[in-house]
This record gives sequence, C-alpha cells and structure tokens, in this order.
Amino acid sequence: MIKLLFTASRASHIMQFHQTYIDYYLSHGVQVYTAAQGQVDLPDVIHTNIVFEKQNLLKNIKSIMFLRKLIKQESIDIIISNATLAGIMTRLAVFTLFKKPKVIHSCHGYLFSKSSKFIKKFVFISIEKILSPVTKLVLTMNQEDFDFARKYKLAKKIINIPGIGYVPKFQNQIKAEQMSEQMTLCRNFIAVKNVYVIVYAAELSARKNQTQLIDLLYPLLCKHQNWRVILAGDGALKEELANKIKSLNIEDKILLPGFISNIYDLLSVADVVVSTSKSEGLPFNIMDAMTFGVPVVASDVKGHSDLIVNGHNGFLFDLGSVSDFDNKLETLERDTALRHRFVENAKSTMKKFSIEAVKPQVLDAYAEADLRLKF
Repeated sequence: MIKLLFTASRASHIMQFHQTYIDYYLSHGVQVYTAAQGQVDLPDVIHTNIVFEKQNLLKNIKSIMFLRKLIKQESIDIIISNATLAGIMTRLAVFTLFKKPKVIHSCHGYLFSKSSKFIKKFVFISIEKILSPVTKLVLTMNQEDFDFARKYKLAKKIINIPGIGYVPKFQNQIKAEQMSEQMTLCRNFIAVKNVYVIVYAAELSARKNQTQLIDLLYPLLCKHQNWRVILAGDGALKEELANKIKSLNIEDKILLPGFISNIYDLLSVADVVVSTSKSEGLPFNIMDAMTFGVPVVASDVKGHSDLIVNGHNGFLFDLGSVSDFDNKLETLERDTALRHRFVENAKSTMKKFSIEAVKPQVLDAYAEADLRLKF
C-alpha cells in the first residue's frame, strides 16, 4: 500500500485545498496521512495535530523532530507539503532522514517578489536552494514564482498550474437567515442613502497592507460622503489600524468587524472589492469576488496579475501611484457598464481556475513525481 502524507500549517488549509485529492487517492487504495494544526474531519485519514509557528524556533525544532519520527515510523512513501512555513519544516524533517520519501511541494506564494528587498529575497531563496535536493517537484501558482523557481533551480522539476483547484467558499453557503454579530454590525454601518461599499477581506497584516489602503482612501472618503469601507479580518495590525482610523476621525467611514466566515453575506453587500496586498500566491479573496460577481481593484503584484487583465476583468493599480488608485476606484463607481463588463469577463476567467479544470493537471503533476500516483 502506498503511504501518502499531506502537510500544512493549518488543518483548514488541507480541508479547503486538498480534500478532493485526498478523496481521489483514498478511492484508489492509498493510505493517506495528514499533519497540521487542528483537526481534519475526513474518514479513513490518519491525522496528526502538529504546530508550526512563526518566530518560535524551539517549538518548530520539536515539530520537525516529531514529523521526522512520524515519517520514519509509518514508512511514508510520498509527501505533499504546502505553503512556506509547513513546506520548510516538512522538508527539513526529510533532509535529516537516511531513507527519504519523495517530496512534492505546493508553493502557495513565495514570501518574496521582484519588489522585495535584497536581503529578504536572499534569505528565502537560500532556504529553498538548501532544500531543493529533497524536493522532487515544486508546483507554483503564478508566473513570477514559476520564473523564480526555474531561475534558481528550486527543485528537480517545476510545473506551473493555475492554483490547486478553486472551490468557491460560498459554494455551499446561503444568505444566512440570522446574520452573525459581525454582519449585523456591517449592515448597520452601511445603512446610508446611496451607499457605495468597498470591501477588503484579508488578514490584517503588513503584507496585506491595510495601512496603505487607509492612506489611499482617506481623501476619497472625505470627498465621497456616501462611501463606506469594510476591512474584514483579524490579525496583528488590528489595534494599530483601529488607532489610525480613530486618529483620522473616519470611524464612521471604515469598519473593522473582525473575521466574517460567511463570504456569501459579505460579498452580497459589496459594490467593489479592493486589495492593496504587497504580494500574493493566488488570492482566494479576489477569486471569490470575481466568481461571485463583484468588480475588483487590486494592486499590480504577483498573484493579482495572474488573475486580472487590467481594464478587461478588473483594474490593477500601481501601489506607488495615488492618482492611479483614485482614478480607477472612482471610474468603477460611476461607470455601470464597465462594472457589468468586468463582472462577466471575470466569471469567464475563473473557469480555468476551477477544481474541474485544474484537478487533472494536479494529478498528472503528482504522477510525474511518482508514477505510483497514476491511476
């Protein structure tokens, strides 16, 4: 029996991205293991709750040794690691083994880009280079990461696939009969005549860059009294952002409701979805908006540029240009025909990222790494 291990930082990642593939392999007699923080609610899967934490070296060393023991004791044949932190920790565990399983690494977005500072790029590329001898295959999700992986030879084989297979978060959601406390807060907040609602749903972090978004929006919010902004999500910057909003005296214009699980409800109130992220893999918040039918204005960075053709299915803007952001956001508000065109073109674009379109490509890529995964 083939023994296949999926690793990720969070169990929710495995449930969201990999359940389809796990079900496929289970149906073909493969014994599937998972290792991530939290619980994986999948029958016939052997799960290990393991914690990978940023900036906690001691805990990560313990997790590496624990994972090493699991791989060795269970005689794991193939590992599919995911994202940056879990991918690094998993491959470090494999690096220490004499008998090494084959490793497929799914890159959900390198934590560096063309615009990153030299030292940041150097550190992350160096780590990936060190781990490349134990990386049979790297799957990238955007063109820039693919180019980096090829340039620096970050694996024996590198394949670019448009995502791991997109399944809309709202696919099984319906408009809630009873709104959550957060959505009730949002509904009350946008109870304004002729309101124009701008939504950004993401972790509140330096990379997602809500601080710059507030700076960009401030003059526009002063100009357009009917504009309201919902920054949905939790994260390390929540208090800092709340203080900034208060200092600018725009608490009646920008809301921080916290994490909202029902994306259907959130997107239902949005007139436009924005993102000022500095770097992405292939962002699901933008994919959700494009699939649901909400026009998008997003920073011109990797991940966004793989989804959006500027002026065709959304707007990309230069993070360094205030006027570019202003012009595109205001144009989208007043041009109804343009909004409709963006929505229709975006829905068409998203078809190539769907699980139905991508699943055969992913399974073929896995089989290239190990022919025993070909059924």
